[in-house]
Amino acid sequence: MTDWDNYRYFLAVAREGTLSGAARALSVNHATVLRRLRALEDQLQTSLFERRSDGYSLTSAGEEMLDHVERMEEESLALDLLLAGQDVRLAGHVRVTTVDSLAEAVLGPALPSFTEKHPGITIELATDYQWANLSRREADIALRPSNNPGDAMVGRRVGKLRTALYRSPALKGFDKDETGAEGVDWRNAPILAPDRRIAETAAGAWFSKETQNSRIVLRGTSFLILRNACLGGMGVTCLPTYLGEGLVRIADAPENTFTDLWLLTHPELRKSARVRAVLDWMARVVPKRMPGPG
Repeated sequence: MTDWDNYRYFLAVAREGTLSGAARALSVNHATVLRRLRALEDQLQTSLFERRSDGYSLTSAGEEMLDHVERMEEESLALDLLLAGQDVRLAGHVRVTTVDSLAEAVLGPALPSFTEKHPGITIELATDYQWANLSRREADIALRPSNNPGDAMVGRRVGKLRTALYRSPALKGFDKDETGAEGVDWRNAPILAPDRRIAETAAGAWFSKETQNSRIVLRGTSFLILRNACLGGMGVTCLPTYLGEGLVRIADAPENTFTDLWLLTHPELRKSARVRAVLDWMARVVPKRMPGPG
């Protein structure tokens, strides 16, 4: 009988198109992927991929097998979720995914209080701007800024992400929306702008429009990069208010740019004792670290 684990490698190569991509997706090395793929092809006595200079493409046999293996994967994941949801132990690993700024400024400072109460639970905190697939067990819990989290998962709204304009205390003279005796229009300050991923949010789009004629001195791929540059006096930027400590708040962004913050998990996993413990803890600490207006 063919080892099911080998099929995971087949799926990874089919989805990523390269051995290196599959290796990253599975957190293994290149040689392991190649060895597993060869083992599967030897067992099935058929070639599943064509090796090309730019990667791997499925053969006709591989194409026919792909749908079947994806259904096998779905059944395996469903069984894993079912069994995990029945675990009543307050012990084991819980993988939480969110963006880096929420991990550092909101969850990080509160982690000691959780581990003190639940020493048997290990939280694996992963950060990425690409949302993990909870159905595929890429994470157990997601803390996501979204005004449309979808209905496939279960969860609760735990706060509202507000954004505001900030400057360093060392950067004087840019505290007025309009030019005036007490200050200069903040749009004339050096601007620290978000990159495309962050700029696609409602607040990012508003800030980009407001600064389209400004002098951009930095584009950052993360709010943490922008916050640190702002702290250094490099310019004015737009940040979530939970990152505003140590900075001067110039003005709030419009209310229609605010984003809801959702705590999500798979319906089966909310029955798990350790997942429930982490969810309840996050539902308590996250709202406390979401600053309000002003």
